Amino acid sequence: MVSTEKIYQYIRENKGKGGDLYQYLRHKLKHRKQLPFLRRGLRRGRKPISLRPEIVLTNEEFGYFEVD
Repeated sequence: MVSTEKIYQYIRENKGKGGDLYQYLRHKLKHRKQLPFLRRGLRRGRKPISLRPEIVLTNEEFGYFEVD
């Protein structure tokens, strides 16, 4: 048995690929907000912590701090 959630997932994928199945729904597809934990690791333009400067590790310069 196919769940309703799977059907709606298929219709959303079809709409994303340019399909028109969503037009036949009784209720329009609402925009689904992406959950923050699903976006984890997608930080664009940021350096990984392993590439930080050596001066940060020595704590010789003011302005760098870590929060645990």
